Amino acid sequence: MIKSLGMILSDTIDELESARITMQNIADSENLRIDKENKESLVARIRHAIIYDIESGKVPVIKVTDWNDAAWIKKAKKDFAAGNIADMVSHQHVWYTLANWARNNDLIIDVAKYYHYDRTYGIQVTVAPNHQSI
Repeated sequence: MIKSLGMILSDTIDELESARITMQNIADSENLRIDKENKESLVARIRHAIIYDIESGKVPVIKVTDWNDAAWIKKAKKDFAAGNIADMVSHQHVWYTLANWARNNDLIIDVAKYYHYDRTYGIQVTVAPNHQSI
Protein backbone atom coordinates (compact mmCIF):
# COMPACT_ATOMS: atom_id res chain seq x y z
CA MET A 1 0.00 0.00 0.00
CA ILE A 2 1.33 3.37 -0.95
CA LYS A 3 1.21 6.00 1.77
CA SER A 4 -0.02 9.46 1.01
CA LEU A 5 2.20 12.43 1.71
CA GLY A 6 -0.09 13.37 4.57
CA MET A 7 0.34 9.93 6.16
CA ILE A 8 4.13 10.08 5.72
CA LEU A 9 4.21 13.55 7.28
CA SER A 10 2.00 12.38 10.14
CA ASP A 11 4.31 9.41 10.81
CA THR A 12 7.34 11.73 10.74
CA ILE A 13 5.72 14.12 13.20
CA ASP A 14 4.81 11.22 15.51
CA GLU A 15 8.41 9.94 15.43
CA LEU A 16 9.81 13.40 16.13
CA GLU A 17 7.39 13.92 19.02
CA SER A 18 8.28 10.53 20.46
CA ALA A 19 12.01 11.37 20.19
CA ARG A 20 11.42 14.78 21.81
CA ILE A 21 9.54 13.19 24.72
CA THR A 22 12.31 10.60 25.15
CA MET A 23 14.99 13.32 25.18
CA GLN A 24 12.96 15.38 27.66
CA ASN A 25 12.64 12.36 29.95
CA ILE A 26 16.40 11.80 29.78
CA ALA A 27 17.05 15.48 30.58
CA ASP A 28 14.57 15.40 33.48
CA SER A 29 16.21 12.28 34.89
CA GLU A 30 19.64 13.89 34.64
CA ASN A 31 18.40 17.06 36.37
CA LEU A 32 16.91 14.98 39.19
CA ARG A 33 20.17 13.07 39.57
CA ILE A 34 22.20 16.28 39.73
CA ASP A 35 19.75 17.83 42.22
CA LYS A 36 19.96 14.76 44.44
CA GLU A 37 23.77 14.81 44.32
CA ASN A 38 23.75 18.50 45.28
CA LYS A 39 21.46 17.84 48.25
CA GLU A 40 23.58 14.87 49.36
CA SER A 41 26.71 17.03 49.12
CA LEU A 42 25.08 19.84 51.12
CA VAL A 43 23.97 17.43 53.87
CA ALA A 44 27.42 15.79 53.94
CA ARG A 45 29.09 19.21 54.35
CA ILE A 46 26.73 20.04 57.22
CA ARG A 47 27.34 16.70 58.92
CA HIS A 48 31.13 16.99 58.55
CA ALA A 49 31.07 20.56 59.88
CA ILE A 50 29.06 19.43 62.91
CA ILE A 51 31.47 16.59 63.61
CA TYR A 52 34.55 18.78 63.15
CA ASP A 53 33.24 21.58 65.36
CA ILE A 54 32.13 19.28 68.18
CA GLU A 55 35.41 17.33 68.13
CA SER A 56 37.28 20.67 68.17
CA GLY A 57 35.41 21.78 71.28
CA LYS A 58 33.21 24.31 69.45
CA VAL A 59 29.46 24.74 69.19
CA PRO A 60 28.50 24.08 65.56
CA VAL A 61 26.93 26.93 63.62
CA ILE A 62 26.80 26.22 59.91
CA LYS A 63 25.68 29.14 57.76
CA VAL A 64 23.91 28.43 54.49
CA THR A 65 23.65 31.51 52.28
CA ASP A 66 22.49 29.92 49.03
CA TRP A 67 18.81 30.81 48.83
CA ASN A 68 17.74 27.52 47.23
CA ASP A 69 19.68 25.41 49.72
CA ALA A 70 18.34 27.44 52.64
CA ALA A 71 14.74 27.11 51.43
CA TRP A 72 15.18 23.35 50.90
CA ILE A 73 16.63 22.85 54.40
CA LYS A 74 13.87 24.87 56.08
CA LYS A 75 11.11 22.99 54.28
CA ALA A 76 12.77 19.59 54.70
CA LYS A 77 13.17 20.12 58.45
CA LYS A 78 9.60 21.40 58.78
CA ASP A 79 8.18 18.44 56.83
CA PHE A 80 10.32 15.99 58.80
CA ALA A 81 9.18 17.41 62.13
CA ALA A 82 5.53 17.44 61.09
CA GLY A 83 5.66 14.01 59.49
CA ASN A 84 4.23 15.68 56.40
CA ILE A 85 4.19 13.13 53.60
CA ALA A 86 1.77 14.82 51.22
CA ASP A 87 3.90 17.89 50.43
CA MET A 88 7.48 16.74 50.96
CA VAL A 89 10.39 18.52 49.31
CA SER A 90 12.37 16.77 46.63
CA HIS A 91 14.85 14.27 48.00
CA GLN A 92 13.35 14.43 51.49
CA HIS A 93 15.12 11.15 52.27
CA VAL A 94 18.45 13.00 52.13
CA TRP A 95 17.32 15.18 55.05
CA TYR A 96 16.04 12.09 56.86
CA THR A 97 19.55 10.63 56.80
CA LEU A 98 20.96 13.72 58.53
CA ALA A 99 18.11 13.90 61.05
CA ASN A 100 18.44 10.20 61.87
CA TRP A 101 22.23 10.51 62.14
CA ALA A 102 21.77 13.40 64.58
CA ARG A 103 19.22 11.47 66.62
CA ASN A 104 21.55 8.44 66.78
CA ASN A 105 24.27 10.76 68.10
CA ASP A 106 21.99 12.33 70.74
CA LEU A 107 21.74 15.63 68.86
CA ILE A 108 18.84 17.84 67.87
CA ILE A 109 19.13 19.92 64.68
CA ASP A 110 17.87 23.49 64.75
CA VAL A 111 17.47 25.79 61.77
CA ALA A 112 17.13 29.56 62.15
CA LYS A 113 17.21 32.58 59.88
CA TYR A 114 20.08 35.00 60.12
CA TYR A 115 20.83 38.37 58.64
CA HIS A 116 24.40 39.49 58.20
CA TYR A 117 25.61 43.08 58.41
CA ASP A 118 26.14 43.13 54.64
CA ARG A 119 22.42 42.34 54.27
CA THR A 120 22.91 38.78 53.15
CA TYR A 121 20.17 36.43 54.17
CA GLY A 122 20.55 32.81 54.99
CA ILE A 123 19.97 30.22 57.58
CA GLN A 124 22.17 28.76 60.23
CA VAL A 125 22.08 25.13 61.15
CA THR A 126 22.97 24.38 64.75
CA VAL A 127 22.76 21.34 66.97
CA ALA A 128 22.09 20.84 70.64
CA PRO A 129 22.35 17.83 72.87
CA ASN A 130 19.20 15.76 73.03
CA HIS A 131 18.76 15.65 76.81
CA GLN A 132 15.88 13.22 76.55
CA SER A 133 18.12 10.49 75.21
CA ILE A 134 21.12 11.17 77.44
